[in-house]
Amino acid sequence: MLPPAGSMRRDVLAAYLAVGARIGGLAVVSAVVYRRLGLEAFAAFNLVRSTVGLLNYTGLGLAPAMVRMLAEARSPRAVLAPYEPAGGPSAPRVLSYAPSDGGGGTPLSPAARVYAAGELLAVLLSVVGALVALSADEWTQAAFGMATRLNLYVHAGNLAVGLGLSIVLRLLSDPPSSVLLVNGRVALDNLLLAASEILAVLLVVAWVGGHGHLGSVGLAYFAASLGLLVARVVAASLTERGLVGKGLELNLRAVKSLFPVQKALLGFGVLVTLGQLADFLYSPVDFILISHLLRLEHVGIYAPAVQIDAGLLTLVTGLSVVLLPRTAVAHAGGDSERVRRYYTRGTLASTALLAAAALAVWLLSPWILRLWLGRDMPETRAVLPLVLIHTVVGGSGAVGRAILLGMGKVKPFTASVLAAGVTNVLLSYVFVRFFGWGLRGIILGTIIAVVARAGVWTPWYVLRTLKRNEATPAASGPSSPTSG
Repeated sequence: MLPPAGSMRRDVLAAYLAVGARIGGLAVVSAVVYRRLGLEAFAAFNLVRSTVGLLNYTGLGLAPAMVRMLAEARSPRAVLAPYEPAGGPSAPRVLSYAPSDGGGGTPLSPAARVYAAGELLAVLLSVVGALVALSADEWTQAAFGMATRLNLYVHAGNLAVGLGLSIVLRLLSDPPSSVLLVNGRVALDNLLLAASEILAVLLVVAWVGGHGHLGSVGLAYFAASLGLLVARVVAASLTERGLVGKGLELNLRAVKSLFPVQKALLGFGVLVTLGQLADFLYSPVDFILISHLLRLEHVGIYAPAVQIDAGLLTLVTGLSVVLLPRTAVAHAGGDSERVRRYYTRGTLASTALLAAAALAVWLLSPWILRLWLGRDMPETRAVLPLVLIHTVVGGSGAVGRAILLGMGKVKPFTASVLAAGVTNVLLSYVFVRFFGWGLRGIILGTIIAVVARAGVWTPWYVLRTLKRNEATPAASGPSSPTSG
């Protein structure tokens, strides 16, 4: 059943509340660390946070994979399947997560099989993440070396362990979160996220003020993530009774029957992760090109513009978070017209929002940069309009990303972002090395790549796919989790 259409505004507001709580919470925690513990601890906090954040990739895209496949499994047309049986095309076809007891004696619905498989995968991936997180104190201390303050890198190690384990706990909470999302409880899930961020800030303020060391920050985030896990499990259990916990109740033979479902989840999730890794082909690689092809000071000119770009892109995060589960449910139910409305209205809204915000930032940039960095940075302001072009166009593509993943079109999505990333690198190099366009050449390469993917390919592919689904309704049923 589709979530009530009237709840869209509530869901979007809750999603932006969660985004705002995360950004605002980080700002408050950063201020507390800097003011209470000093510049050295502040530097350690940012270094550890950015490094430990790589643990997010241990989730292997499980969250969007579960949202898509749970929505598909709950569809009344779940008897259709993308998998070709051994009997040939004329033989009956069923989803890999169709009802089965797997030899365990208790029949499981398609949704229960997907949830059980995802729950077990989350546990296994969390064990790997936890082992990495528990060793984080060693490599963190090695990274800091024998600092003048011996206790600094000891507490930095504790911070790394705490932050790492908090990421692991959030991974464990992804399966119950997916249950909430596909049941139309998007607002509730985001309110729980916002509450977790606020709790982490309150604990940091209380504990850092009382104990005065960096390890307390990691402990605060760990406690907040543990609270989020418990809250999501309870909420999901109340939303869909009998589903949460299935993965831990199955016997060994039944667990073996879930391997095809886990393979499908990983096939979808790994491609999503590859698409996320394509982000490194933009500003990180651009910085490398600038440092090798231009002068080091150009990195300092470009960096503030990139941070402004990243800040503006958070404006569309809330909308894309809401549209992913809604699209998955609508597409699995065969409602292509609703998916079309989600895409067109979401793209227009995100483009208008980003365009207005970009114009405001450009007009206020002298004041913003002076307040932020102590000077108005005329060199940065000279290239800022170009950066804001790909901010608006690329940001509008966030809706397209949510729609494509919701429809299960993960292969074309991943191929497009990887192709665009490679194009950005090649064009930026050519424009600087052979045309001598300097920093503007770097930015122009990004603009061309982003416009080609988000401004041309994504609208064409999404609308063409929806048109085909409407022309052949049978084809719009459940599709392979990694279909193209």
